[in-house]
Amino acid sequence: MKNLKRLRRDAGLSQHALATKTGIHRWRIAHSELGMAELTEAEIAVIRKVLVDVSRKKSARVLAELSA
Repeated sequence: MKNLKRLRRDAGLSQHALATKTGIHRWRIAHSELGMAELTEAEIAVIRKVLVDVSRKKSARVLAELSA
């Protein structure tokens, strides 16, 4: 998954937090970010879902603050 590190950081997640939310070992995430391992399609799908969910929640909080 290209740009995983940037996407993870933009979502405000550490490797540990992403690992906890996805159930994927932190070392798999770290090795993928370093280009030392390739994630499976299933792992990529889970990571995408988590990143989208986190981003939506973050956006909702921002919009709620702007509306207040």
